[in-house]
Amino acid sequence: MESTQPLPSKTIRLRDGRNLGYVDNEVDGWRTVFLFHGFPGSRFQRDTDESRAREMGLRMISVDRPGYGLSDFKPGRQILDWPDDVCELADQLGVDRFSVAGWSGGGPYTLACAYKLAERLDRVAIMCSLAPLTKPEVAKHMAGFNRISFTFGRHLPGFPRFLVGSMAFAFRFTPDLWQRILASQSPESEVTTILKDPVFRKLMDTDLREAMRQGSRGPALDLRLYARDWGFGVEDIQVPVRLWHGEEDRTVPLEMGQYLADHIPQCKATFLPGEGHFIPATRAGELVEEMSIRESGIPA
Repeated sequence: MESTQPLPSKTIRLRDGRNLGYVDNEVDGWRTVFLFHGFPGSRFQRDTDESRAREMGLRMISVDRPGYGLSDFKPGRQILDWPDDVCELADQLGVDRFSVAGWSGGGPYTLACAYKLAERLDRVAIMCSLAPLTKPEVAKHMAGFNRISFTFGRHLPGFPRFLVGSMAFAFRFTPDLWQRILASQSPESEVTTILKDPVFRKLMDTDLREAMRQGSRGPALDLRLYARDWGFGVEDIQVPVRLWHGEEDRTVPLEMGQYLADHIPQCKATFLPGEGHFIPATRAGELVEEMSIRESGIPA
């Protein structure tokens, strides 16, 4: 989900001195939604059509995780630290209640907010989200290379940095390599409509470069954190969660979405036949509609 009309990037200074980068559509709306990018990614992962959120009166704020884009790296961070950064951003922006949405590698961070910030949330949504990789019934469904990468990432501290650094080096000299990798894991319908779109390809390149702006430390730590215990169980989430997952997703397999749907107590799931990992782009309008539902999905 990339923006064809780039909005200005901003930062705040957190209490511990770190900068946190974000993009804000600055809509004077009735609901604020914080958006959490995938892996790797940045604050530039947004809906290509910003007018949808404006028409619905939604203030959409996409945020760089620590070590990505404009957000300073935080050594030793955990997934459950992220809700604290989100709360501090909301406080500095004068936002009391808000919604959260994330996709792919942003899914665990969205679920961490659902677990930890129930009293401040209106709605929660995830798309093609990773599930806990410490669960054997989840990890076994990943493609061979991905499964090996996460396994090594869990047990060999230096491996994620080596892997992500190698990826960044390769992408620098082969700009379309990331698109080619994704195309090999995507159904033909998405290759035709998304990955062959020159505007979207350019925006993907911009987003990837921003993800690696600070080097490999941020993405490498993410890779390691995904593979470890998240610090909470999804079965302990006490708020409603809206979930979408493509049935042909070979990057984050369908079984991960099914696991989350089965284990999050109040999960409303939609599984999409013939669709893959790019539903954050192809189904962006549905996400906006979900965030626009007037009734809070979460009891006060």
